[in-house]
Order: sequence, then C-alpha cells, then structure tokens
Amino acid sequence: MDIGIIGLENTGKTTIFNAITGLEAEVTTYSIKDSKPNKATVKLKDERLVCLYNIFQPEKLVYATMNIIDMPPISEDHKSNWGVKLVEFTKNIDMIIEVVRSFKREDVIYRYDNIDPVRDIKTLDSEIIFSDYTIIEKRIQRLSKKKGNLTNEEKYELPILEKLKKALEEEIPLRTLNLTEQEMFILKGYNLLSLKPLLTILNTDEEFSNSDLIAKIENLGKEINFNSIHLCGAMEMDINMLDDNEKEEYMRELGIEESAIEMVKKAIFDSLGLISFFTVGKDEVRAWPIGDGTIAHKAASKIHTDIEKGFIKAQVVHYKDFKQYPDFVTLKEKGLLRLEGKE
Repeated sequence: MDIGIIGLENTGKTTIFNAITGLEAEVTTYSIKDSKPNKATVKLKDERLVCLYNIFQPEKLVYATMNIIDMPPISEDHKSNWGVKLVEFTKNIDMIIEVVRSFKREDVIYRYDNIDPVRDIKTLDSEIIFSDYTIIEKRIQRLSKKKGNLTNEEKYELPILEKLKKALEEEIPLRTLNLTEQEMFILKGYNLLSLKPLLTILNTDEEFSNSDLIAKIENLGKEINFNSIHLCGAMEMDINMLDDNEKEEYMRELGIEESAIEMVKKAIFDSLGLISFFTVGKDEVRAWPIGDGTIAHKAASKIHTDIEKGFIKAQVVHYKDFKQYPDFVTLKEKGLLRLEGKE
C-alpha cells in the first residue's frame, strides 16, 4: 500500500510525514527541483494482532505496512513542472493525502495573505486536474492521428478518454465519476491523480476548535468525494519522537485518545474501503489489508494463490468473539464459528 503526501509550500506537509512515520526528515522548504521525495515504510500496529500473538505464541508477529512518500510541494517558482514531476513520483501510489494549512505562525511564511484551507483544497485539486487533463489530451491526440487504424481496444478506450476530458474541462475530479470496472481497468496504466482516493489532513494549531471550518471541509468532501481529518502536526511529531511509555503518559496528560498514525490509518482504510484480515499459525500471526466484503477464498489468495485454487471452505470467527472465547471448541459450542465457502 503506497500513499503519497502532497501540499503547498509551508503547510507542514513534512511535519505530518514525520508525525505519521516517526522519522525526522528536515522540516524546511524544498522544491520540485530537489531530487527525491522523503520515503518511509510504516508498520500498522494493531492491538488485535498483539492479542492473537499472545494467545497463539508463534515465532513472529507481522504487521501490515504502508509506504509513505512525502512529495515536493507545489510552489509558484516551479508550478509548471509540478504536475509532471508528481506523476513521476506517484507512479504506483494507491491514494493521495493532501495537507492543508490551518495553523497561524508568523515565522512560517505563506504564499497568501490569509489562511483559507477550503481555497487551498480547491487549488490543489485544480493542479491535479490540470495534470490529468494534459495526460488525457495527449493520448486522445495520439489516437485521433491513427484515424481508421485503431485496434478494438483503442476504439473502446477513445470514448472513455473523451468522457474524462469533458469532466476535467469542467474541473470535475475523476474520483467523483461512477466508472465501471472495465473502464477502470482500461485506465489503470495512466496514473490519473484525480482518480485516486483522496484524504485531506487539516494541519491545525494545538488549540483548535473551528467547527464551522470542519463543516465546510466535510461538505466540500461530499461534493467532490474526499475524506478529511484534522490534527496538529507539530504536536503529533513531538509525541512520535518519544518512547512508547513516555508517549502514552504524554497523550494521557493532553487528553489525546489516539495518535496521528492511528487516525491516519483509520482514514486511509476508510478511503480505500479496506479491513484487516488476520491469519494465525505456528510460524506467525499476520495482518493483511483486504477490501471490505471480500469473500473468504479471495482473502485466502492474499496468502498464496495455491490456497485460493484449492480452497473449499474456511472456518471464520469475528475477532471480538475470539477475544472473549479464545478456544475453538468453546466457539463451536456457542455457535460463533461459521463456515464460508467460495461464494
């Protein structure tokens, strides 16, 4: 699972990256001309997996992971190259996180005279839409030159591209369109950024209580299809630099119920429509992200394709039931085990 973080200059984008990953990437202005983005792999810790590990006591505990990529910011100086470079850096990402600024600090300069997160969300979306439009238009021009020599696949592809171009001309992000599975398959190789799921993180001051702003962003999210959360990146980054014991104590003192990584993980899983699928054995307990509603034998293919091929039935139990009765005999007696076939 690969996640790309984007944002305007001086929005605290890299601070959010550090808060999520626990790294200490330099928090400063860097531009699209810089060579490489910041990257990190994050373990998605899960108390349910720890519980299973303690019960079964296998050799290994294997968390699900996600790769976080902190992209260079969009700046006025290098605006024309931003879309091209972003497409290059985000070739295989599954979704985008955009960081927008809500905090007020005089020592952190900003491109605008005022702080307006809703405006900034629309600005970022416009840049992404323009990047997609450039890709689509070039492909349409290439196919149009072939005229009567199109393959059957290209004949099917061209009207899809024209539909997308029309939406982009109207500044409609592609993630709002109800595309079919076949259309999505045709578009898979294009890396269209406005087609990817989007999570907006509002980077706030420590004491933030602007319910009107949150409502505006949530309403915009319903309109152009994105999820949103808010957190104080600077505070969360400081928390993530502490060891586990200090972290728990500090969060308790501040009344923080869950860390930034937990908030972001939940929001990412929600945006991508994922749940956690756990497997247990003598060698390991492991978490696998799968699509919500995935049937058992397709979930089995995550482990190995041979398991999917030979799949007949699986015994399945809900985690909360297993936690209460960590014994398959008891679970069976209470009717909490169920058999799931291929369908």
